[in-house]
Amino acid sequence: LISRNAKDKLGYGIEDVAPAVRASRISVPVLEIHGGLDTFVPPSASEEIYERIRSPKRLLVIEDAEHV
Repeated sequence: LISRNAKDKLGYGIEDVAPAVRASRISVPVLEIHGGLDTFVPPSASEEIYERIRSPKRLLVIEDAEHV
């Protein structure tokens, strides 16, 4: 429902701007930082984005950090 409403009002849906979907289009080096105690965005989301990035990349997990 939210995606359909966004598409109707904005001209694009949530799936069109999802980071994991767009990650393979990145062409510059990436430093991805994730908090190990993040309860808002699960670590698996960062891992999925990281795996899809084709340019040079590094994933840094700050174990005692929450979502920032």
